[in-house]
Amino acid sequence: MFTLARRVGLLVVVLAACLLGAPWAHAEEAWDAEPLDTAKLEARRGAAVGGLCTGAWAVAKAGLLDGRRATIHWENQDSFSEDFEEVRL
Repeated sequence: MFTLARRVGLLVVVLAACLLGAPWAHAEEAWDAEPLDTAKLEARRGAAVGGLCTGAWAVAKAGLLDGRRATIHWENQDSFSEDFEEVRL
């Protein structure tokens, strides 16, 4: 059986070439190590990594937005900036 995508926590790995953090109402809550480790591993392998809306929390929590520009829903900008000072919104 050929799998196009698999879910690791709230992350979706698509053909190991694209990793997306899905929007989630409580994205600022603690993340398990497995999805964050998966994001780091796939990024090192050259996968495109991104987050949709509040899914950027997962990408930032994995350290993959450090020193980069990002966007987040306007309602979450203040708390996101507090949690991830190294990410430029």
